[in-house]
Amino acid sequence: MLYIRCTKKLIDELARNGHSLAGEPDDIPVLHEWYGNIFRIERRKCCLFTQATTLFSFFVPGLTKPDFVNFQATFNENLGLALRAEGFSVAPAESKTIPETGLGILKTSSRSVLGSMNDHILNIRWCLEAEGGLANCDVLDINNRLNTTPMGALKYGYPIKLFAKALAEHGPKLGL
Repeated sequence: MLYIRCTKKLIDELARNGHSLAGEPDDIPVLHEWYGNIFRIERRKCCLFTQATTLFSFFVPGLTKPDFVNFQATFNENLGLALRAEGFSVAPAESKTIPETGLGILKTSSRSVLGSMNDHILNIRWCLEAEGGLANCDVLDINNRLNTTPMGALKYGYPIKLFAKALAEHGPKLGL
């Protein structure tokens, strides 16, 4: 099962669309713990998803009610796009990298990850301003910028490199 630790605002949005919190699991496989944050840009709802240990992230702009109702499909589709854009050989419908066994919604538990996400949101806003707004932006390019920016929480490592390393180390144990 995949778990997304959501901010209070995202939990509230998901609750309005039929989702509820899952019970806290005993153990979460390394690559199956993500964080989600909702924010607004140009009056549109946007989400940032960040993998908990590697800080690999992807930005999803312009979400609507059906995206929140079908939250697992929204997450899976956008994760697949982000992974393929970064050079990972992932076919979303076929890959075990994107678990289809369910999605657990949990409360956040790491202020460090949330701080890194807030830095990413500032970078997203800067990129959008430089590119002329949501209508003119290349979301996959923004995601690449996020994942190739050294992060202080990672001792100035790169999220993309750490995600690839975690996938190589833990993927076989998880059946990925």
